[in-house]
Amino acid sequence: MSTAKRNGFDLGHDYGLIYASFAASYGIRLGLPPTRMSWEEFAVLLTNLPAESQLARAVAVRTAEGGALNALSAAQRKLRDDWYAWINSQTPAEEKAEDGKRLQDYLKSIFCERRD
Repeated sequence: MSTAKRNGFDLGHDYGLIYASFAASYGIRLGLPPTRMSWEEFAVLLTNLPAESQLARAVAVRTAEGGALNALSAAQRKLRDDWYAWINSQTPAEEKAEDGKRLQDYLKSIFCERRD
């Protein structure tokens, strides 16, 4: 499983959300000449964005499970569907084939007759 799929965001794909979240949450405008920070500092700030930031809200929708998934609005479901469509377009065919084989093996183990 890709890091983006697991984390619910991708640095390149979500640059606009990251930029807006840093500006709103920290007053930092990424990419402007005075902005200088280490990767470690950036990673800490990114990981600790407030729940109300644009990126955190998008990640919450993309990674929703159970009751939270059932409670999504139509617009949130579209956001989630668009995210998974993008993830799918970025997934190599070999990885899709491996995932399919794992699923097939799992389903066989559940539904096939056992010969004990």
